[in-house]
Amino acid sequence: MNKREITEILSLFVLAYPGTKVFEGGIPKLEPMINLWHISLLDIPYSLAKEAALQICRESKFPPTIAEFRAKAEEVRKSIHYEVLEGVLFIRDRLLDHTPEEVLAQLAPGSPMRVVIEAMGGPARLIDRNGRFNYLEFSDNYKRLLCTQKAGGGPAILLDKSK
Repeated sequence: MNKREITEILSLFVLAYPGTKVFEGGIPKLEPMINLWHISLLDIPYSLAKEAALQICRESKFPPTIAEFRAKAEEVRKSIHYEVLEGVLFIRDRLLDHTPEEVLAQLAPGSPMRVVIEAMGGPARLIDRNGRFNYLEFSDNYKRLLCTQKAGGGPAILLDKSK
């Protein structure tokens, strides 16, 4: 994450935990904290960080340490990973007995998997040049969609039709 994104995350905590001594003076007084969080969380994507921050705000009476924040971000990452894996297996199993078009027709309008398939360019993109399930493109796009939705954004933010 960059410093602007760290500032947004810490702003959530300032709002969620009013009166907490560490946040006295608001964001303008938190430059040293922003710098420390920035160098400590460079490897965490903003979408995961935002979801982790929102979950912490819902679950905890106190703001997190960097270690607690990293642990929550890892929990969110694992949750998304397993959801993507379930989606990949679901689509793969359907493609064993159905055409890509039939698989798409079986999915509810607006469902995450349907949104991903449509964003990929339609059901034909489920099959690669070798006639196999294009699980890499599907799983990458599904992961982006889930990360974005969990962070409160819309699917168009991260889905890339150009792949």
